[in-house]
Amino acid sequence: MKVTVELFGALKSPFGRTFELEMEENTTIGEVLKKDLKYEDKDIRYLVFLINDQVVSIDRVLKDKDSLRILLPMGGG
Repeated sequence: MKVTVELFGALKSPFGRTFELEMEENTTIGEVLKKDLKYEDKDIRYLVFLINDQVVSIDRVLKDKDSLRILLPMGGG
């Protein structure tokens, strides 16, 4: 199955900021972050995930043609 991924903020990947990934059925967002994007747990805990414009958790199972947006909320002061 294929999923479109968009990264926002300071996030980077070896595939660029907007790309399509092919993966097996029943793959979770967490698996994509660790296996495909090579993110570590310490980097993942601050991220926000949207699937088709709905906020979801890291253990959400992806479906064919999903649009996954990954955001790193910024704060300042």
